Amino acid sequence: MSELEDKKSAIIGTLREKSLLKQKVYDNTLEWFGVVKDILKNMAKDVNGSLGNVDSRIKMEYTDRSNFDAQLKVAGDILLFSMHSNIFQFDREHPAWKTPYIQKNKLNAYSGIINIYNFLFDSFKYSRLDDLGYLIARIFINHENQYLVEGKRQMGMLFS
Repeated sequence: MSELEDKKSAIIGTLREKSLLKQKVYDNTLEWFGVVKDILKNMAKDVNGSLGNVDSRIKMEYTDRSNFDAQLKVAGDILLFSMHSNIFQFDREHPAWKTPYIQKNKLNAYSGIINIYNFLFDSFKYSRLDDLGYLIARIFINHENQYLVEGKRQMGMLFS
């Protein structure tokens, strides 16, 4: 085999490996996002059932907005759950690179992401586009269905 054929073969092998890996990560993330949506829907139903006849403004409202977005209204707040449609490798400065799990296999650093944001409900109700929302957590899911959660304050970083 010539040097050119060797390089072509290496490129094709890399493309095949990473493309299949990214498809697996995407499929896993989409599946788990569906689970998250089911949990949110059931939680809203259960909590509202337990609340009984109270002011409807404090009841939870679940909305499935698309394959990649869901929202949960909780009293005066709204939580947005958004699955990114692309797969990413952790930034080289990310602490996940220091874990034995990723050091053992660099492909474990490719993840799908589910972002969770918190906004004031009135920002949506009154179309206040300049109001701030906050990213409160990110869930990273890889090809082995391992996950890492980054969050605000006490949640910190967790690996499964």
